[in-house]
Amino acid sequence: MKKIVGLVLGSVLAFSSCKKTTICTYTDSETGIVTTDTVNTASGLHKDAVNQHTKNGWTCD
Repeated sequence: MKKIVGLVLGSVLAFSSCKKTTICTYTDSETGIVTTDTVNTASGLHKDAVNQHTKNGWTCD
């Protein structure tokens, strides 16, 4: 029984700590300078981080 609980707990911790990476770019309309940012966050926060970049005018792939 302890092994099963340990495996379940280990799986939950392993999957919750996974990070996702998305590259976002921003082109300044006045200077034409392209800025690139790598959004590398925990999977639970990743969507929010990408959405915040998008709201600020970035393009994320």
